[in-house]
Formats: sequence, C-alpha cells, structure tokens
Amino acid sequence: GLNGSYLSKLFVKETGSSLKTFILKAKISTAENMLRYSELSSLKISLALGFSSQSAFVATFHRLNGVTPREYKKLHYQNGLF
Repeated sequence: GLNGSYLSKLFVKETGSSLKTFILKAKISTAENMLRYSELSSLKISLALGFSSQSAFVATFHRLNGVTPREYKKLHYQNGLF
C-alpha cells in the first residue's frame, strides 16, 4: 500500500542502493548460479530472468562482472556438482 516513489526513497535510505539496482544485481547473481550449475544457454537464462533481450543480458552481465556469460561459464561451470 506504499506509494512507489516513497518506497524507492525508503529503500535507498535503508540499503544505500536503488531498488532497480538491487533487483538487477539479484538477477545477475541468479544468472551466475544458472551458468555455474546448469546447461542453459544465455538466451534461455535471459528469458527466464526477464531481460528484454539476450544482448541486454550479456551487456549487463559483462558490465557487472567484467566477463561475458560465456566466459563466466567457461571459468565456473560445475557439471553435476549440486
């Protein structure tokens, strides 16, 4: 029942981060786990996490991690380790 603008201000005050940034980082963290523990492609991960396109996902992932999802998977993929 909170006004969206008021909620955003409260969130920044409490966390020091915008709600949008928090959600984006949570999506990328989820993507990291999906890349590490599944065989899903970047396209399927981007769709599952609600990115507007695969290229938007790849660009965001690269901006936050310094590597593309493909490079991340090559470095961290753990086949069968759950």
